[in-house]
Amino acid sequence: MTAAANQRREDILVSVCVPVVPVGADAVRAVERLSQALAARFRYAEIILAFAEDADHPNEDALARLGNVRLVRVRHGTAYYRCRAAVAAEAIGDVVAIVAVDELAADDVVAMIERADATSAIIAASREGASIWSPLLATLGRGAGFRVNAETMLSSAYPRTLLNQLLAHPEREIALRFPPADRSLAVLVERRAPASGSRSIAEAGRRLDLIQRLVVSSAPVVLSSVAMLSLVVVVTAIAFAIYSVVVWATLDTIQPGWFTTSFALSMTAMFLGLAIFGLSIGLQKVIALLQRGEAHVITGEGSGIDLFGQVVTELNVEVEHAALADAVTAPPVETLRR
Repeated sequence: MTAAANQRREDILVSVCVPVVPVGADAVRAVERLSQALAARFRYAEIILAFAEDADHPNEDALARLGNVRLVRVRHGTAYYRCRAAVAAEAIGDVVAIVAVDELAADDVVAMIERADATSAIIAASREGASIWSPLLATLGRGAGFRVNAETMLSSAYPRTLLNQLLAHPEREIALRFPPADRSLAVLVERRAPASGSRSIAEAGRRLDLIQRLVVSSAPVVLSSVAMLSLVVVVTAIAFAIYSVVVWATLDTIQPGWFTTSFALSMTAMFLGLAIFGLSIGLQKVIALLQRGEAHVITGEGSGIDLFGQVVTELNVEVEHAALADAVTAPPVETLRR
């Protein structure tokens, strides 16, 4: 590494969120290593750990003694992805990382934060290899408007501007797990080799909950398809009604009751098609109003202001004292000219 890479950074504030802290000594050591790695690289850093409000974590005291650790309580029964969003909203850093302590090493988290700050992009950790469920989940994600991939891990790093945009998303729980299919959101994938281990029942439940959320989020696409199909039914019903009238008017003999039955069926189909079409476009309008995000159209930020540098220079007592001492001991201008 270069000297600049080893230098401790004082220009940004970093937040690392851990929505669920596993029980056990290994989790405490993992959080401790993470705290040490952040302290070695960043002067301003915080770690936010979430606990259920009515549960006593056996290692809570040990975690509370670590440096720059904030312990937050969440309501009992809060879903995992909702907890992720709530903890991310509590973070105050310029770069925010949401991690699972059993997925990545401390150095990996620091590297993701560094890259997110350098590129102003979302850094998503991904498992090596491929899953047979990826095509199905990708199709479901496209219908819901998200970049879904079965290999995407739970750990990601976000610049502050992009995090604010995701938190304002109507489906922010999913948006923080899988980035929305928006070209303004730059997403960079980092391949990782996660620790091997069997999946728990809780993880399987989270996956099913996520799939159910994706299905619900695909409502706009489903409503658009239903509206178009209803419009086709209306046009077909009108054409059949005209056909029935033409047959009744031009043919001398028709089956008794055929015209009344056909006309009634066509009118019924037309009414149902119009009703479903109206309900579909009405629900689409409601969803469109709820998804308006004019206040979050800013996707990047750049500035020549170095606030931390100004604070260090202007409020540093030693610097001011040295400057004053030089001014007092300096000879008069006339003496220098002589």
